[in-house]
Amino acid sequence: MATKQSYNKTCKKVKSIDNQYPASIRIWPDLLIAANRNGDGGAARLWMIARHINPGGCGAIPTKALRNYAVKGLGIKRAKYDTWLDGAIRAGLLSRGDEKIRITGIALSAGLLGLNKIRRPVYLDIGALIRPGWFSQVWAAWLKVYKLTGRPISRAKQRELSGVSERNQRELERRAGVVNRANYAIDANLSADNLAGVREYKNHPGAFAYGYKKKVIAFRLPNSREVNQNVNLAAKGSTRRTNKRLASLLPDLLTTVGRASVRLYCKTDKQLKETQNKIRRFGRKGIDDLPDQVYLFDGPGHRFGKYAVITVQ
Repeated sequence: MATKQSYNKTCKKVKSIDNQYPASIRIWPDLLIAANRNGDGGAARLWMIARHINPGGCGAIPTKALRNYAVKGLGIKRAKYDTWLDGAIRAGLLSRGDEKIRITGIALSAGLLGLNKIRRPVYLDIGALIRPGWFSQVWAAWLKVYKLTGRPISRAKQRELSGVSERNQRELERRAGVVNRANYAIDANLSADNLAGVREYKNHPGAFAYGYKKKVIAFRLPNSREVNQNVNLAAKGSTRRTNKRLASLLPDLLTTVGRASVRLYCKTDKQLKETQNKIRRFGRKGIDDLPDQVYLFDGPGHRFGKYAVITVQ
């Protein structure tokens, strides 16, 4: 354990609350979402605040300095600060030392919160992190980090990735001003005469006839989302190294069966060609449950997006 003398040598002096820290704080949306799911949202926020004012990245900060910055500098009520601190210590994100708070590293913190991989951080206004409604801002940042904006994705898939229920997703997006855009697939090679069969056998119960002179089949795709707020992606930095460290800490969590992953919704002809080749390659290897159709973006319609149905030969 580092002595007080060695601590003073290796760590720069903590700024006073009069010497303001940057207004933007670096956060990891997936860590905050996992922590909030476990009831440790306040604990994880205090952990990130401690990292924000950690002098020189030495992994420890004077107890009084953290309390003064949180309570006097940010206006967090003392009772709330004590609750967050107790939660962070209980979760293993922070620990008490000799008149200082020790800050657990990113990889171990992610593992303690139940994650086996993290994505890149973002910069968020520190005031937004402590105000009511903070989780909606984190959710918008999570959509951006996972590159889920501008492409169709179902709420069920988002729930699978994040653990946030469909109902909560809608409420968070409403608060954060996230715009939902409807998307439709148009199969120009399938006449509307086949509408009944498509509804029954192709798992598109909402399929409908589309067009004027030549009517073809169209059906609804999952919505795509656009984040209006300014989410500033931070540099990936040590994210890859952190995930390697996390893999070594939690090997049992990472021994999962590999799955064939292909892009279902393509924005460009290049993406389409890559996806078709990938599906054919997986098919030659005997991998089952591959899609026989993919979708190519055909331009925005009025208030909705259009995708052409492409059959993979």
